[in-house]
Amino acid sequence: MNNWMRLSFVLFGVFVLNSCAPDPVALNIEQHDPQIVVASQILNNETMVVALTNSQSGLLNMSDSNNTFDKFVVNDAIVVIEHDGKVDSLLPNSFFPAGFYVQSAMGLSDYSTVNLRVNDPQTNRSVHSSTQVLPKIDFDTVTTNELNDSTLSLTYTFTDAPGQSNWYLAVVYDFDSTINDTVTAGGLVKIMFERKKKSASQWFIYSDKDIGNGKQISNTVEVKKNDYVLATLSNISSAYYEYLLIRQESKGRSFVFSEPRNYPTNVVGGFGYFNAHNTALRLKVL
Repeated sequence: MNNWMRLSFVLFGVFVLNSCAPDPVALNIEQHDPQIVVASQILNNETMVVALTNSQSGLLNMSDSNNTFDKFVVNDAIVVIEHDGKVDSLLPNSFFPAGFYVQSAMGLSDYSTVNLRVNDPQTNRSVHSSTQVLPKIDFDTVTTNELNDSTLSLTYTFTDAPGQSNWYLAVVYDFDSTINDTVTAGGLVKIMFERKKKSASQWFIYSDKDIGNGKQISNTVEVKKNDYVLATLSNISSAYYEYLLIRQESKGRSFVFSEPRNYPTNVVGGFGYFNAHNTALRLKVL
């Protein structure tokens, strides 16, 4: 869940060489206080999916095989969405992983305001947020081309909606068939929200201020020749674009030598980002 789980990089870390280290000094490190982390998406124009996890300390070793996604999810939460004068409760769904709350046939209107309220009875923690439903933008084309026995190129194109300012997020995933239920709706969501050991993702953000209003965008990426390639495209808000821009600028930097970053959030009382972008999906079976 690294692409949406709020990790705390507050501590600089201790990395003194043993050969020249002074006498040990006792450190009193304040225990991490987990907060609710929100991620969300709309599927098939009408299904709202909200994923809830607990934030984790920056000292946590995420490469430890014991630190699995299921360990950090928020179960049994009360999740309520208010929109278009209606109130919907989002509930766990057997087709989706633990920590995911789903409601179908919501009838969300473009540019309407959606309010989220979450309460975790087990910890008595609550968060809330608001966002706007943005129109779905689909790909023009998604094509693949074999480069060699182990690598493919994937090219996607889409056209910016003219006459207004827009921001976009495109993600390309490659994964193999050993991931259960990958071709089901719940399986695809699990791939999008959870980075598995046998999947990989590349993401790209766009602003029409940079590419030109109403222009066509094209990008080609190399992916491993796995069983499936999934491309997603979302029309996102300017605030979420800025959030992702900070994440992009931080990629590849050592946390030891880079300035700690506080990622923006629109979740009051928690972390993450509540979105109502309607994601276009293109699945390629190889």
